[in-house]
Amino acid sequence: MSKGFDFNYWVSKMEEKLDLSWAKYGQFYIEDRRSLAIHFKNGEVEDISDSVTRGWNLKVFKDGRWSFFASDVFSEKELDRGLRESKELLESLPRREGDIFLLDPLKVEFIYSGEPPYTLRDRIETLKRYDEIIRKESEREGINLTREIYWREEILLRAVITTEGRTLKERRLSHSILFEVGGELSGRVEHQYSHEGFTNLPLAPFKLEKASRDLAVRVLGNLKSGPIKTGRYDIIVDPYLAGVFIHEAFGHLSEADFHEDDPKLRELFYLGREVGPRDLDVIETGRRWGLRGYLPFDDEGVISEDVYLIRNGVISGLLHSRESAKKFGPDFKPTGNSRLESYQKNTLVRMRTTTIQPSRYTREDLFKMLDNGIYLKGSRGGTTKFDEFTFSAAEAFLVRDGRVVDRYRDAMLKGNIFETLSSIEAIANDLKYFSGTCGKLGNSVPVSAGSPHLLIRNVLITGA
Repeated sequence: MSKGFDFNYWVSKMEEKLDLSWAKYGQFYIEDRRSLAIHFKNGEVEDISDSVTRGWNLKVFKDGRWSFFASDVFSEKELDRGLRESKELLESLPRREGDIFLLDPLKVEFIYSGEPPYTLRDRIETLKRYDEIIRKESEREGINLTREIYWREEILLRAVITTEGRTLKERRLSHSILFEVGGELSGRVEHQYSHEGFTNLPLAPFKLEKASRDLAVRVLGNLKSGPIKTGRYDIIVDPYLAGVFIHEAFGHLSEADFHEDDPKLRELFYLGREVGPRDLDVIETGRRWGLRGYLPFDDEGVISEDVYLIRNGVISGLLHSRESAKKFGPDFKPTGNSRLESYQKNTLVRMRTTTIQPSRYTREDLFKMLDNGIYLKGSRGGTTKFDEFTFSAAEAFLVRDGRVVDRYRDAMLKGNIFETLSSIEAIANDLKYFSGTCGKLGNSVPVSAGSPHLLIRNVLITGA
Protein backbone atom coordinates (compact mmCIF):
# COMPACT_ATOMS: atom_id res chain seq x y z
CA MET A 1 0.00 0.00 0.00
CA SER A 2 2.66 2.50 1.03
CA LYS A 3 5.57 3.25 -1.29
CA GLY A 4 8.77 1.53 -0.24
CA PHE A 5 7.08 -0.90 2.18
CA ASP A 6 6.45 -4.53 1.18
CA PHE A 7 3.63 -5.75 3.42
CA ASN A 8 3.55 -9.28 1.99
CA TYR A 9 7.31 -9.67 2.45
CA TRP A 10 7.00 -9.02 6.17
CA VAL A 11 4.01 -11.35 6.49
CA SER A 12 6.15 -14.10 4.92
CA LYS A 13 9.06 -13.23 7.20
CA MET A 14 6.80 -13.51 10.25
CA GLU A 15 5.53 -16.90 9.07
CA GLU A 16 9.15 -17.99 8.79
CA LYS A 17 10.13 -16.70 12.25
CA LEU A 18 7.09 -17.99 14.15
CA ASP A 19 8.50 -21.34 15.30
CA LEU A 20 7.75 -21.42 19.02
CA SER A 21 8.32 -24.97 20.21
CA TRP A 22 8.74 -23.58 23.73
CA ALA A 23 5.22 -22.09 23.93
CA LYS A 24 1.61 -23.24 23.61
CA TYR A 25 0.63 -20.51 21.14
CA GLY A 26 1.97 -17.39 19.49
CA GLN A 27 0.89 -14.87 16.89
CA PHE A 28 2.18 -11.90 14.95
CA TYR A 29 -0.17 -9.04 14.09
CA ILE A 30 0.94 -6.54 11.42
CA GLU A 31 -0.75 -3.42 10.09
CA ASP A 32 -0.05 -0.75 7.47
CA ARG A 33 -2.48 2.14 7.83
CA ARG A 34 -2.91 5.33 5.78
CA SER A 35 -5.31 7.93 7.13
CA LEU A 36 -6.72 11.17 5.72
CA ALA A 37 -8.52 13.54 8.10
CA ILE A 38 -10.27 16.81 7.23
CA HIS A 39 -11.71 19.19 9.83
CA PHE A 40 -14.22 21.65 8.38
CA LYS A 41 -15.45 24.43 10.68
CA ASN A 42 -18.08 27.11 9.99
CA GLY A 43 -17.58 27.03 6.24
CA GLU A 44 -13.78 26.79 6.19
CA VAL A 45 -11.15 24.08 6.17
CA GLU A 46 -9.65 24.07 9.66
CA ASP A 47 -7.11 21.30 9.21
CA ILE A 48 -6.04 18.51 6.83
CA SER A 49 -3.74 15.67 7.83
CA ASP A 50 -2.48 12.75 5.78
CA SER A 51 -0.54 10.17 7.78
CA VAL A 52 0.91 6.68 7.54
CA THR A 53 1.43 4.41 10.54
CA ARG A 54 2.68 0.86 10.49
CA GLY A 55 3.83 -1.60 13.07
CA TRP A 56 3.47 -5.08 14.48
CA ASN A 57 3.05 -6.95 17.71
CA LEU A 58 3.77 -10.40 19.04
CA LYS A 59 1.60 -12.27 21.57
CA VAL A 60 2.79 -15.52 23.11
CA PHE A 61 0.93 -17.84 25.50
CA LYS A 62 2.61 -20.34 27.81
CA ASP A 63 1.53 -22.01 31.05
CA GLY A 64 -1.47 -19.77 31.65
CA ARG A 65 0.24 -16.43 31.00
CA TRP A 66 0.75 -14.03 28.09
CA SER A 67 3.56 -11.85 26.82
CA PHE A 68 3.03 -8.85 24.55
CA PHE A 69 5.66 -7.05 22.46
CA ALA A 70 4.97 -4.18 20.00
CA SER A 71 7.25 -2.31 17.62
CA ASP A 72 7.24 0.01 14.62
CA VAL A 73 10.67 -1.20 13.48
CA PHE A 74 10.71 -3.61 10.56
CA SER A 75 13.90 -5.68 10.54
CA GLU A 76 14.82 -9.30 11.15
CA LYS A 77 16.84 -8.17 14.13
CA GLU A 78 13.76 -6.54 15.67
CA LEU A 79 11.60 -9.62 15.07
CA ASP A 80 14.25 -11.74 16.76
CA ARG A 81 14.35 -9.31 19.66
CA GLY A 82 10.59 -9.57 20.11
CA LEU A 83 10.77 -13.37 20.15
CA ARG A 84 13.72 -13.41 22.53
CA GLU A 85 12.22 -10.93 25.00
CA SER A 86 8.86 -12.70 24.93
CA LYS A 87 10.52 -15.97 25.89
CA GLU A 88 12.56 -14.34 28.64
CA LEU A 89 9.47 -12.65 30.09
CA LEU A 90 7.37 -15.82 30.11
CA GLU A 91 10.15 -17.85 31.71
CA SER A 92 10.42 -15.24 34.48
CA LEU A 93 6.72 -15.35 35.38
CA PRO A 94 5.17 -17.98 37.65
CA ARG A 95 2.86 -20.55 36.09
CA ARG A 96 -0.86 -20.13 36.58
CA GLU A 97 -4.03 -21.95 35.70
CA GLY A 98 -5.41 -21.25 32.25
CA ASP A 99 -5.50 -22.38 28.65
CA ILE A 100 -6.57 -21.11 25.24
CA PHE A 101 -8.62 -22.42 22.32
CA LEU A 102 -6.55 -23.61 19.36
CA LEU A 103 -7.78 -23.79 15.76
CA ASP A 104 -6.91 -25.58 12.53
CA PRO A 105 -4.49 -24.16 9.94
CA LEU A 106 -6.03 -21.66 7.53
CA LYS A 107 -4.83 -19.37 4.74
CA VAL A 108 -7.39 -16.76 3.65
CA GLU A 109 -7.47 -13.22 2.25
CA PHE A 110 -10.22 -10.59 2.38
CA ILE A 111 -8.87 -8.06 -0.07
CA TYR A 112 -10.95 -5.05 -1.11
CA SER A 113 -9.26 -3.62 -4.20
CA GLY A 114 -11.24 -0.38 -4.44
CA GLU A 115 -9.70 3.07 -4.10
CA PRO A 116 -11.35 6.38 -3.17
CA PRO A 117 -12.73 7.63 -6.53
CA TYR A 118 -12.57 11.31 -5.57
CA THR A 119 -9.95 13.98 -5.19
CA LEU A 120 -9.17 16.16 -2.19
CA ARG A 121 -11.14 18.92 -3.89
CA ASP A 122 -14.13 16.57 -4.22
CA ARG A 123 -14.00 15.84 -0.50
CA ILE A 124 -13.82 19.51 0.47
CA GLU A 125 -16.66 20.44 -1.88
CA THR A 126 -18.77 17.69 -0.30
CA LEU A 127 -18.16 19.10 3.18
CA LYS A 128 -18.97 22.59 1.94
CA ARG A 129 -22.28 21.32 0.62
CA TYR A 130 -23.20 19.75 3.96
CA ASP A 131 -22.10 22.87 5.84
CA GLU A 132 -24.22 25.06 3.56
CA ILE A 133 -27.32 22.95 4.24
CA ILE A 134 -26.88 23.45 8.00
CA ARG A 135 -26.13 27.15 7.60
CA LYS A 136 -29.29 27.75 5.56
CA GLU A 137 -31.45 26.04 8.18
CA SER A 138 -29.80 28.27 10.76
CA GLU A 139 -30.54 31.43 8.77
CA ARG A 140 -34.13 30.35 8.15
CA GLU A 141 -34.76 30.24 11.91
CA GLY A 142 -32.66 33.30 12.73
CA ILE A 143 -30.49 31.34 15.17
CA ASN A 144 -26.73 31.13 14.69
CA LEU A 145 -25.45 27.54 14.67
CA THR A 146 -21.82 26.55 15.03
CA ARG A 147 -20.89 23.86 12.54
CA GLU A 148 -18.06 21.37 12.56
CA ILE A 149 -17.63 18.39 10.24
CA TYR A 150 -14.90 15.77 10.52
CA TRP A 151 -14.08 13.53 7.57
CA ARG A 152 -11.85 10.51 8.23
CA GLU A 153 -10.75 8.06 5.57
CA GLU A 154 -8.48 5.08 5.99
CA ILE A 155 -6.92 2.30 3.96
CA LEU A 156 -5.79 -0.52 6.23
CA LEU A 157 -3.77 -3.62 5.51
CA ARG A 158 -3.65 -6.06 8.43
CA ALA A 159 -2.69 -9.67 8.94
CA VAL A 160 -2.63 -12.22 11.73
CA ILE A 161 -0.05 -15.04 11.59
CA THR A 162 -0.30 -17.84 14.18
CA THR A 163 1.70 -20.88 15.26
CA GLU A 164 -1.24 -23.06 14.16
CA GLY A 165 -0.40 -22.32 10.52
CA ARG A 166 -3.05 -19.65 10.15
CA THR A 167 -2.38 -16.55 8.03
CA LEU A 168 -5.33 -14.19 7.54
CA LYS A 169 -5.02 -10.95 5.56
CA GLU A 170 -7.39 -8.06 4.98
CA ARG A 171 -7.29 -4.87 2.96
CA ARG A 172 -10.14 -2.47 3.67
CA LEU A 173 -11.23 1.05 2.82
CA SER A 174 -13.21 2.77 5.55
CA HIS A 175 -14.43 6.27 6.10
CA SER A 176 -16.63 8.21 8.47
CA ILE A 177 -18.16 11.66 8.78
CA LEU A 178 -18.96 13.26 12.13
CA PHE A 179 -21.23 16.32 12.29
CA GLU A 180 -21.22 18.53 15.40
CA VAL A 181 -23.74 21.36 15.57
CA GLY A 182 -24.44 23.73 18.44
CA GLY A 183 -26.47 26.84 19.18
CA GLU A 184 -27.79 29.15 21.90
CA LEU A 185 -31.19 30.73 22.48
CA SER A 186 -32.23 32.78 25.52
CA GLY A 187 -29.35 31.42 27.56
CA ARG A 188 -30.01 27.82 26.64
CA VAL A 189 -27.16 25.96 24.92
CA GLU A 190 -27.77 22.97 22.66
CA HIS A 191 -25.08 20.77 21.15
CA GLN A 192 -25.65 17.59 19.16
CA TYR A 193 -23.78 15.30 16.81
CA SER A 194 -24.44 12.81 14.03
CA HIS A 195 -22.05 10.10 12.85
CA GLU A 196 -22.02 7.99 9.71
CA GLY A 197 -19.44 5.37 8.81
CA PHE A 198 -18.89 2.83 6.06
CA THR A 199 -16.48 0.06 5.07
CA ASN A 200 -15.67 -0.75 1.45
CA LEU A 201 -18.43 1.55 0.15
CA PRO A 202 -16.51 4.55 -1.19
CA LEU A 203 -19.40 6.58 -2.61
CA ALA A 204 -21.62 6.53 0.48
CA PRO A 205 -20.38 9.77 2.09
CA PHE A 206 -21.81 11.77 -0.82
CA LYS A 207 -25.36 10.89 0.29
CA LEU A 208 -25.62 12.62 3.66
CA GLU A 209 -27.55 15.75 2.73
CA LYS A 210 -30.57 14.57 4.71
CA ALA A 211 -28.42 13.69 7.74
CA SER A 212 -26.93 17.20 7.85
CA ARG A 213 -30.33 18.88 7.47
CA ASP A 214 -31.94 16.64 10.09
CA LEU A 215 -29.22 17.49 12.60
CA ALA A 216 -29.73 21.22 12.11
CA VAL A 217 -33.51 20.84 12.49
CA ARG A 218 -32.98 18.77 15.66
CA VAL A 219 -30.79 21.41 17.33
CA LEU A 220 -33.09 24.26 16.35
CA GLY A 221 -36.17 22.35 17.51
CA ASN A 222 -34.65 21.56 20.90
CA LEU A 223 -33.60 25.18 21.43
CA LYS A 224 -37.23 26.23 21.10
CA SER A 225 -38.72 23.36 23.14
CA GLY A 226 -39.58 23.09 26.81
CA PRO A 227 -38.34 20.39 29.22
CA ILE A 228 -40.13 17.10 29.62
CA LYS A 229 -41.92 16.33 32.88
CA THR A 230 -40.43 13.46 34.87
CA GLY A 231 -42.68 10.42 35.04
CA ARG A 232 -43.37 6.91 33.81
CA TYR A 233 -44.53 6.72 30.21
CA ASP A 234 -45.30 4.24 27.50
CA ILE A 235 -42.73 4.99 24.83
CA ILE A 236 -41.62 4.29 21.29
CA VAL A 237 -37.88 4.42 20.65
CA ASP A 238 -36.51 4.89 17.15
CA PRO A 239 -33.94 2.52 15.58
CA TYR A 240 -30.96 4.72 16.51
CA LEU A 241 -31.76 4.97 20.22
CA ALA A 242 -32.76 1.30 20.35
CA GLY A 243 -29.47 0.34 18.67
CA VAL A 244 -27.42 2.38 21.14
CA PHE A 245 -29.46 0.90 23.98
CA ILE A 246 -28.88 -2.73 22.97
CA HIS A 247 -25.17 -2.07 22.33
CA GLU A 248 -24.40 -0.18 25.53
CA ALA A 249 -26.83 -1.65 28.07
CA PHE A 250 -26.85 -5.28 26.91
CA GLY A 251 -24.00 -5.83 24.46
CA HIS A 252 -21.22 -4.98 26.90
CA LEU A 253 -22.70 -7.43 29.41
CA SER A 254 -22.28 -10.08 26.70
CA GLU A 255 -18.50 -9.60 26.49
CA ALA A 256 -17.14 -12.69 28.22
CA ASP A 257 -13.98 -11.10 29.62
CA PHE A 258 -16.19 -8.98 31.91
CA HIS A 259 -17.59 -12.19 33.43
CA GLU A 260 -14.34 -13.89 34.36
CA ASP A 261 -13.76 -12.25 37.75
CA ASP A 262 -17.19 -10.78 38.46
CA PRO A 263 -19.56 -13.08 40.38
CA LYS A 264 -22.24 -10.36 40.54
CA LEU A 265 -22.36 -10.13 36.74
CA ARG A 266 -22.48 -13.92 36.38
CA GLU A 267 -25.42 -13.97 38.78
CA LEU A 268 -27.30 -11.38 36.70
CA PHE A 269 -26.34 -12.52 33.22
CA TYR A 270 -26.44 -16.22 32.43
CA LEU A 271 -27.39 -18.40 29.49
CA GLY A 272 -31.02 -19.51 29.59
CA ARG A 273 -32.31 -16.46 31.46
CA GLU A 274 -35.58 -15.18 30.01
CA VAL A 275 -35.27 -11.46 29.46
CA GLY A 276 -37.85 -10.40 26.87
CA PRO A 277 -40.78 -11.31 24.62
CA ARG A 278 -40.66 -14.39 22.42
CA ASP A 279 -40.00 -12.38 19.26
CA LEU A 280 -36.94 -10.61 20.73
CA ASP A 281 -33.79 -11.76 18.92
CA VAL A 282 -30.43 -9.99 19.22
CA ILE A 283 -27.57 -10.93 16.88
CA GLU A 284 -23.94 -9.81 17.12
CA THR A 285 -21.86 -10.27 13.96
CA GLY A 286 -18.85 -9.07 12.00
CA ARG A 287 -20.22 -10.23 8.66
CA ARG A 288 -22.41 -7.29 7.59
CA TRP A 289 -20.58 -6.05 4.50
CA GLY A 290 -20.35 -2.27 4.18
CA LEU A 291 -21.03 -1.44 7.82
CA ARG A 292 -18.45 0.15 10.08
CA GLY A 293 -18.63 -2.97 12.26
CA TYR A 294 -17.69 -5.28 9.37
CA LEU A 295 -14.85 -7.55 10.53
CA PRO A 296 -14.25 -10.77 8.56
CA PHE A 297 -11.79 -12.07 11.17
CA ASP A 298 -10.68 -10.77 14.54
CA ASP A 299 -7.20 -9.83 15.71
CA GLU A 300 -6.54 -13.34 17.03
CA GLY A 301 -7.12 -14.87 13.61
CA VAL A 302 -10.63 -16.17 14.31
CA ILE A 303 -13.20 -16.02 11.49
CA SER A 304 -16.24 -13.92 12.47
CA GLU A 305 -19.45 -15.73 13.36
CA ASP A 306 -23.03 -14.66 13.97
CA VAL A 307 -23.75 -14.91 17.69
CA TYR A 308 -27.32 -14.95 19.01
CA LEU A 309 -27.04 -12.99 22.25
CA ILE A 310 -30.81 -13.30 22.75
CA ARG A 311 -32.99 -15.85 20.97
CA ASN A 312 -36.74 -16.03 21.47
CA GLY A 313 -36.40 -13.71 24.44
CA VAL A 314 -33.76 -15.86 26.20
CA ILE A 315 -30.03 -15.12 26.72
CA SER A 316 -28.34 -17.59 24.39
CA GLY A 317 -24.77 -16.48 23.73
CA LEU A 318 -21.66 -14.61 24.80
CA LEU A 319 -18.81 -12.96 22.89
CA HIS A 320 -15.50 -14.78 23.29
CA SER A 321 -11.77 -14.57 22.74
CA ARG A 322 -9.60 -17.68 22.52
CA GLU A 323 -8.89 -17.51 26.24
CA SER A 324 -12.38 -16.71 27.53
CA ALA A 325 -13.91 -19.51 25.42
CA LYS A 326 -11.55 -22.02 27.04
CA LYS A 327 -12.35 -20.72 30.53
CA PHE A 328 -16.09 -21.14 29.97
CA GLY A 329 -15.77 -24.83 29.13
CA PRO A 330 -16.00 -27.37 26.32
CA ASP A 331 -19.33 -26.08 24.97
CA PHE A 332 -17.80 -22.71 24.03
CA LYS A 333 -15.52 -21.50 21.26
CA PRO A 334 -14.04 -18.15 20.17
CA THR A 335 -16.52 -16.05 18.19
CA GLY A 336 -14.26 -13.58 16.35
CA ASN A 337 -14.64 -10.78 18.93
CA SER A 338 -11.04 -10.29 20.11
CA ARG A 339 -10.10 -6.85 18.78
CA LEU A 340 -7.40 -4.24 19.13
CA GLU A 341 -7.35 -0.52 18.38
CA SER A 342 -3.89 -0.57 16.78
CA TYR A 343 -0.71 -2.65 16.80
CA GLN A 344 0.34 -0.78 19.95
CA LYS A 345 -2.60 -2.17 21.97
CA ASN A 346 -3.46 -5.68 23.12
CA THR A 347 -6.76 -7.33 22.25
CA LEU A 348 -9.98 -7.17 24.27
CA VAL A 349 -13.35 -8.84 23.72
CA ARG A 350 -15.29 -6.27 21.71
CA MET A 351 -18.54 -5.99 19.77
CA ARG A 352 -18.74 -5.55 16.00
CA THR A 353 -22.38 -5.08 14.85
CA THR A 354 -25.11 -5.61 17.44
CA THR A 355 -28.69 -5.78 16.17
CA ILE A 356 -32.22 -6.23 17.45
CA GLN A 357 -33.85 -8.25 14.69
CA PRO A 358 -37.08 -7.01 13.05
CA SER A 359 -40.46 -8.55 13.86
CA ARG A 360 -43.95 -8.42 12.35
CA TYR A 361 -45.29 -4.92 13.11
CA THR A 362 -45.02 -1.75 11.05
CA ARG A 363 -43.96 1.56 12.52
CA GLU A 364 -47.54 2.78 12.09
CA ASP A 365 -48.83 -0.23 14.05
CA LEU A 366 -46.66 0.79 17.01
CA PHE A 367 -48.04 4.34 17.06
CA LYS A 368 -51.60 3.00 16.98
CA MET A 369 -50.77 0.67 19.88
CA LEU A 370 -49.09 3.48 21.84
CA ASP A 371 -52.06 5.84 21.59
CA ASN A 372 -50.69 8.26 24.23
CA GLY A 373 -47.06 8.46 25.30
CA ILE A 374 -43.60 9.65 24.28
CA TYR A 375 -41.62 9.07 21.08
CA LEU A 376 -37.83 9.17 21.66
CA LYS A 377 -35.40 9.63 18.78
CA GLY A 378 -31.62 9.50 18.58
CA SER A 379 -29.07 9.42 21.36
CA ARG A 380 -26.83 11.89 23.13
CA GLY A 381 -24.95 9.22 25.02
CA GLY A 382 -25.44 7.73 28.44
CA THR A 383 -24.03 5.61 31.23
CA THR A 384 -24.40 2.00 32.34
CA LYS A 385 -23.52 0.22 35.58
CA PHE A 386 -24.13 -3.52 35.58
CA ASP A 387 -27.83 -3.81 34.78
CA GLU A 388 -28.74 -0.14 35.35
CA PHE A 389 -28.62 2.49 32.60
CA THR A 390 -29.30 6.13 31.79
CA PHE A 391 -29.54 7.35 28.17
CA SER A 392 -30.27 10.84 26.90
CA ALA A 393 -32.50 10.97 23.84
CA ALA A 394 -31.62 13.45 21.11
CA GLU A 395 -35.32 14.34 20.62
CA ALA A 396 -38.56 13.66 22.48
CA PHE A 397 -42.12 14.04 21.18
CA LEU A 398 -45.52 13.88 22.84
CA VAL A 399 -47.88 11.40 21.17
CA ARG A 400 -51.68 11.64 21.53
CA ASP A 401 -54.14 9.41 19.73
CA GLY A 402 -51.22 7.87 17.86
CA ARG A 403 -49.99 11.21 16.44
CA VAL A 404 -47.03 13.46 17.32
CA VAL A 405 -48.44 16.72 18.74
CA ASP A 406 -45.54 18.40 20.60
CA ARG A 407 -41.84 18.13 21.32
CA TYR A 408 -39.63 18.31 24.43
CA ARG A 409 -35.96 18.56 25.22
CA ASP A 410 -33.61 16.91 27.74
CA ALA A 411 -35.44 13.58 27.96
CA MET A 412 -33.49 10.85 29.73
CA LEU A 413 -34.43 7.18 29.71
CA LYS A 414 -33.58 5.39 32.97
CA GLY A 415 -34.05 1.86 34.19
CA ASN A 416 -32.91 -1.71 34.56
CA ILE A 417 -31.89 -3.46 31.35
CA PHE A 418 -33.72 -6.70 32.16
CA GLU A 419 -36.91 -4.97 33.31
CA THR A 420 -36.87 -2.77 30.21
CA LEU A 421 -36.35 -5.68 27.81
CA SER A 422 -39.22 -7.56 29.46
CA SER A 423 -41.44 -4.48 29.00
CA ILE A 424 -41.05 -4.51 25.19
CA GLU A 425 -44.55 -5.00 23.82
CA ALA A 426 -43.93 -4.73 20.09
CA ILE A 427 -41.00 -4.81 17.67
CA ALA A 428 -41.40 -3.24 14.24
CA ASN A 429 -40.07 -4.50 10.89
CA ASP A 430 -38.12 -1.37 9.87
CA LEU A 431 -34.54 -2.39 10.78
CA LYS A 432 -31.92 0.33 10.30
CA TYR A 433 -28.18 0.31 11.02
CA PHE A 434 -26.03 3.05 12.52
CA SER A 435 -22.30 3.38 12.99
CA GLY A 436 -20.00 4.78 15.61
CA THR A 437 -16.92 4.19 17.74
CA CYS A 438 -16.93 2.15 20.94
CA GLY A 439 -14.50 2.68 23.80
CA LYS A 440 -13.47 0.11 26.39
CA LEU A 441 -10.57 0.33 28.85
CA GLY A 442 -8.87 3.04 26.81
CA ASN A 443 -9.28 1.29 23.44
CA SER A 444 -11.59 2.50 20.66
CA VAL A 445 -12.80 0.42 17.70
CA PRO A 446 -15.34 1.01 14.91
CA VAL A 447 -18.74 -0.60 15.52
CA SER A 448 -22.29 -0.63 14.20
CA ALA A 449 -25.65 -1.21 15.83
CA GLY A 450 -29.13 -1.67 14.50
CA SER A 451 -32.77 -2.05 15.46
CA PRO A 452 -36.31 -1.41 14.28
CA HIS A 453 -38.70 0.82 16.25
CA LEU A 454 -39.68 -0.59 19.67
CA LEU A 455 -42.78 -0.05 21.81
CA ILE A 456 -41.96 -0.29 25.53
CA ARG A 457 -44.44 0.10 28.40
CA ASN A 458 -44.08 1.96 31.69
CA VAL A 459 -40.59 3.42 31.40
CA LEU A 460 -39.10 6.13 33.64
CA ILE A 461 -38.32 9.34 31.74
CA THR A 462 -36.65 12.25 33.52
CA GLY A 463 -35.81 15.80 32.51
CA ALA A 464 -32.46 17.50 32.90
